[in-house]
Amino acid sequence: MSARDIKDLTGLEKASILLVALGTNIAAQVFKHLTESEIERLSAQIIKLENVDRELMDAVIGEFEQLVTNSMAGAQGGKDFAAQVLEQVVGGEKASELLVKAGSPVYNRPFESLWGIDTSHLARMLSKEHPQVAALVLTYLPSEKAAAVLSEFTEELQTEVAHRICMTTEPDPEALAAIEEALQVKASAFTDKPAVTAGPKALVEILNSVTRPTERNVLETLANQDPNVAEEVRSMMFVFEDLPKLEDRTVQVVLREIDQEDLRLALKGADDVLKDLIFKNMSERVAEMLKEDLELITNVRAKDVEAAQQKIVYVVRRLLASGEAMLRNSDDVVVEGTAEEESSLESSYQEDLAA
Repeated sequence: MSARDIKDLTGLEKASILLVALGTNIAAQVFKHLTESEIERLSAQIIKLENVDRELMDAVIGEFEQLVTNSMAGAQGGKDFAAQVLEQVVGGEKASELLVKAGSPVYNRPFESLWGIDTSHLARMLSKEHPQVAALVLTYLPSEKAAAVLSEFTEELQTEVAHRICMTTEPDPEALAAIEEALQVKASAFTDKPAVTAGPKALVEILNSVTRPTERNVLETLANQDPNVAEEVRSMMFVFEDLPKLEDRTVQVVLREIDQEDLRLALKGADDVLKDLIFKNMSERVAEMLKEDLELITNVRAKDVEAAQQKIVYVVRRLLASGEAMLRNSDDVVVEGTAEEESSLESSYQEDLAA
């Protein structure tokens, strides 16, 4: 999408770019306030996105901020009120970032265009400039960013720049603007690269943070609209129904980490294959206790079952990401847990029953 101009984008395309720009956590929060139809349309559009370049993304963010500002102007303080609204919607840090990227005078500071450049890249770029220029830039960078950049310099340059920072006085605004403009051109080599990888991967990251009903609804709708894309997204995710794909050792690790009440609730909505997998990875005593509990549990709300299942999925995803979990091969056989592992699980189960 890097070759397109913002005026060529549909509202849906702009919304999808904005969600990707905001990040997975905020996007997931936004999804919670949308209708199923809106979630379906946005999910499909996010998948269609290719790499979005920085310029186009900034333009979309800028238009969003301008719309918010215009709608609030003359009501309760213009940009100040817009900033408050954004802070409530996306949080203080992200609100400031959006207003900064949009060029709001309230938040406009010298060399803000350099803040987003990778520390090592920025240090390498400034090390080729006159030490006075490097000192000037570091003076206006956030202290943590400036410290990180300074640490990347050679010892000789660190001393020279540090001394010049101490001697720096308020520069002429026009000179400051000219220096910043020149540095922006040089910095383009680092900022013109694609900023975000969208497409199926972006949607997967968002879905990993939403509720189970939303996740299931999106996947089912995608399967109806585009089975191939749905399968691509599905293959990149781990959902509750995938538990039988785990090696038995991994299942045993998961069982030791999850709350037993969550396990009982989750299994109320599970099929026999999944239940058998869980029972096989317990001692006979614990399995029988669990089976009895499941028979006694009645009048369970679907949302409680889904919430419990999602908690288990989060544990598995964390284990997979850290390399502590493994998926079984199609020809794997069931591996019985050791006596020590089964004893640990039984103790955990009994402690939960006593609680």
